[in-house]
Amino acid sequence: MRTQARKRSTFGGSEWDGPAVTVTFTSTEPPEVVLTYYANLAASAGWVPNGNKNILGYPDAWNKTFPGGVHASLGLTDLDIRAASSGMTSTYILNGSA
Repeated sequence: MRTQARKRSTFGGSEWDGPAVTVTFTSTEPPEVVLTYYANLAASAGWVPNGNKNILGYPDAWNKTFPGGVHASLGLTDLDIRAASSGMTSTYILNGSA
C-alpha cells in the first residue's frame, strides 16, 4: 500500500505526513534468514539501524537521511516471530516512510 504525503492541521500550524509504503509478504525461510537478508540489504543501501531489535536480537528499524535533509525510516516486523524451522510460513510487514 502506498500513501502519498499529506498536510494535516496541528495546534498552531500544520505538518506533513508521509509518503509511506507498506508491503506484507510471507516466507517459508527461517526468520533468521529473512531478517539477516533484509538487514544486509538495508545496510547496503545506506540505511542505519536505530538500535531497536526484535525478540530474536535482529535490527528491526533503520533510518536514513536523503539529499535535501529528508529523514526516512524503515521497519520490518515478523508477525509470527519465533525461531522457526524451514518450511513454516511467517508473515512480515515492511514499512517505509519519509
